[in-house]
Amino acid sequence: MRQGRISTSNTSTADNGEGRRRLLQGTLSQELIIKAAFRVADSSGMEKLTFDALGRELSAHPTAIYRHFRNKDELLLALIGDLHEEALSNTPPPTDDWAHDLIHDSDPGAGVLSLPREGAARPRWSCRCRCVSCPNSR
Repeated sequence: MRQGRISTSNTSTADNGEGRRRLLQGTLSQELIIKAAFRVADSSGMEKLTFDALGRELSAHPTAIYRHFRNKDELLLALIGDLHEEALSNTPPPTDDWAHDLIHDSDPGAGVLSLPREGAARPRWSCRCRCVSCPNSR
């Protein structure tokens, strides 16, 4: 999902007179910008994530991004929020044993941050504790 450029078939575009396709005014959203920011960061690295690079990725003028994010810090906070929300959505349900849950949540091999991001194949979460009573064990 965070791979490739935005298809013009799914997005309203217009020719800007220079032969480049641009998004029509009002079609840009925070969600589109965040997805594009992940694509830029994944392909070029976080140091190359700029509003100019996002503008090129989105076929939009870079200043249009300022209508949705005041600055790069606000955009980075939105990216962190998106990753956090995704990680929480992959957290296994709690059990009645808080110590057991703490062990599993702190296991870097089974933790939600070790799962691939959206768009990649997601393995089903499974516990590696080998507890007989664990409902999440393999």
